[in-house]
Amino acid sequence: MAVRVPYKERKRRQKIILSLLIVVALLAITAIMILGSRGEEPVGVGPKLKDLKSALDLLTIEYTEAVSDGRVVLGSEYEVSKNLTERAIRLYQEIRNELDSVSPELSERLWKTLQELRNAVYNRENPEIVDRLVKEAISSIDLILERLGST
Repeated sequence: MAVRVPYKERKRRQKIILSLLIVVALLAITAIMILGSRGEEPVGVGPKLKDLKSALDLLTIEYTEAVSDGRVVLGSEYEVSKNLTERAIRLYQEIRNELDSVSPELSERLWKTLQELRNAVYNRENPEIVDRLVKEAISSIDLILERLGST
């Protein structure tokens, strides 16, 4: 015959078990972070430029679905588009000094294109305009990557 545990005792045991599981999970996460960070170098310019390119590629897809005739037709995709635009700007700003030392002209061209792109997205311009600006930005990125020797 099974022993019946009072409700309060059962709840107390559940709380203890849940607390222990949370502590174990936090310890595992901490261990993974410590082990994963050993010997890592900061992400260089090449990988960040590739991330920037990926964000721009995705922006074209999301924006095309989000905007038509100057109107937002899918709000969630439009929000993603704005977020991707801001991510692209942030990524550029993180590596701007390095890009300026590789090619001040290409760096400035990329910066101006990203600013135009931000304006186009926030002004809900035609998706073809956004696509053209994305292609211009990616062209600049490819040229910079070529100069860095990491295509």
